[in-house]
Amino acid sequence: MYKRALVIPIRTHTAQQLLSVNQKLEALSTKRPYGDVAEMFALAAYLATEAVQAAALLQALSGRDGETLQPVLEFWRGFGSYARNAASSLGGHNKTLAQALVAFHFLRNLGEDV
Repeated sequence: MYKRALVIPIRTHTAQQLLSVNQKLEALSTKRPYGDVAEMFALAAYLATEAVQAAALLQALSGRDGETLQPVLEFWRGFGSYARNAASSLGGHNKTLAQALVAFHFLRNLGEDV
């Protein structure tokens, strides 16, 4: 009557794999051009922080409604967050295997283009 369902084993313990991929990313980030890419994201995060500070200062000095520069502040805060996450991920500081594999494939594909 009923057929037995096919059971597919799924690995739930990925800590060792995550550690391995993060170590490979860390090693890659010390070599050119891979390290340059991670530094580029770190610089972008720094510049975004500077832009947020400048926009906040302009908002305080203008004396107008504070909502005028709110979209600018939101953009640069979001951009800075993404850039920090990318720099951290490319440096081998991933919390999940999926994040680590995406970063590793990004750098590997970059190496093929160079």
